Amino acid sequence: MTRLPTLLAVAALFLSGSACTSDGESSDVSADDTPGAFMSGSDVPADKREAVLAALDAIAPGLATEPDDSLINARATCENIQVGASDLIEAAKFRFIGDGVESLTDDQAEQIIAFISTQPWCPK
Repeated sequence: MTRLPTLLAVAALFLSGSACTSDGESSDVSADDTPGAFMSGSDVPADKREAVLAALDAIAPGLATEPDDSLINARATCENIQVGASDLIEAAKFRFIGDGVESLTDDQAEQIIAFISTQPWCPK
């Protein structure tokens, strides 16, 4: 169960706009500096976010209640898809429950995975 705190710590570091260079020096980096770069290029572009949230909410009403969380979960699901994780359905079911959704069916998780895997911001 240490995955969630680790993911949150990584997300907080990314969102803080701070990073280190290869020589250990601090460097200012923001999402705007590297469009489309997050978790192996799976960032959800600003002009696609509303459509992604609408699609997620259509799969399971309430799924987009917390937009930032939903987009972070979509990015993380994309990362799982890109690395060929074997437990995609269970990971999606675990990841997307909470804030507005108490549980997801396997079918809903499969729909989320299918939707995310077809998005241009989630290259294979």
